[in-house]
Amino acid sequence: MLPDYRILFPIFIIVALLSACVLPPARKLTPIPKPLPPTIAEKKDQEQITPLLDEAYLAFEDNRLTTPLDDNAYYRYLQVLSIDPENASANQGIAEIVEKYLEWAISSAEQESFKKAVDYLNKARSVDESHPNIPSVAKLIANLRSINRKTYPLSIDALNNGRPRLIEALHSIAMQAEEHNAMVVITARNDQEGRWIYQQLNDATPRRIRATFELGRNPRIRLLYK
Repeated sequence: MLPDYRILFPIFIIVALLSACVLPPARKLTPIPKPLPPTIAEKKDQEQITPLLDEAYLAFEDNRLTTPLDDNAYYRYLQVLSIDPENASANQGIAEIVEKYLEWAISSAEQESFKKAVDYLNKARSVDESHPNIPSVAKLIANLRSINRKTYPLSIDALNNGRPRLIEALHSIAMQAEEHNAMVVITARNDQEGRWIYQQLNDATPRRIRATFELGRNPRIRLLYK
């Protein structure tokens, strides 16, 4: 009995089509190399670096930035960099020391302690003279230093009793502030006292006095002007 070609023909067609569909060869995935374990030397370096960074952090928190000589944050960070010159934690720590000195320099200058401000600025330079914030802080200190200042202590007894002579003195101070176009800094023991002083100053001039307030045990008025 001969095969029924009507049945076999479709099978031949399917086999031929499947033979034509040649699948591309499977791509071989490149295995990701495993990181090499640290060498003995690297392990020893890290064993030295970790305690040094810890000591540097504690010294920084204790404000031992560059003193005493062999027990300060800067010294510890330099020790780390002598082992690992690219150590990010040590480099960041040194930058933070500079920023702390600059912060103290600004605060001292704002309190008119200019010698101290310059000392802090120079300490920042000694740690990293290339720090980008040093020029702007140096300029700020110079500007604050160039401002003229007049300070007028206020009698606590007179403030407690509101004596007329004190009011006359405040009016005189207000006239000087207007003459120099000065900024007035009022130091008072409490908010109510500060507002009373400010009101007396404003009563003496046609224009409103520019003033800022601060709390302190020793009442006074400061005039700041160029």
